[in-house]
Amino acid sequence: MATPTDIVTLAAGAALGSVGTDFWHLARDGFAKVFRRHATPDEQSALTVRLDGFEQDLLALPSGERETAARYLSTGLAGDLRKVAEYSPQAAADLRRIAEELLATPGGITQGSGVVNSGVRIADNTVKGDLNFGGHTNTVVNR
Repeated sequence: MATPTDIVTLAAGAALGSVGTDFWHLARDGFAKVFRRHATPDEQSALTVRLDGFEQDLLALPSGERETAARYLSTGLAGDLRKVAEYSPQAAADLRRIAEELLATPGGITQGSGVVNSGVRIADNTVKGDLNFGGHTNTVVNR
């Protein structure tokens, strides 16, 4: 089981890794919902403003500098998210769910020092004949 530190680190990295992509609004909206559900009204506002500030800071940088800055800023965001995660196990689970959704997006979200997930997932399909695909680490589950 992941520790609260693992969860908030993952969530912060996924959120800031999504800045400048089509998935930023998914991240921001997801975190805003968690804040509304688990934080006080004052905290909701402050956390949302802080997220928007991180976005503005990262978008103001040249694209080649954003990843390094996102790693640096994710430490601060992780601290903010830790407060929310400590409210309840459900708050921590909600943060983890958002992070996992972001990291599973097609095209991948950069988190940490590289792409975490290429985002290709095939589920609930019936195939007659052969299905061929390649990659570094493929997992095939037969049900």
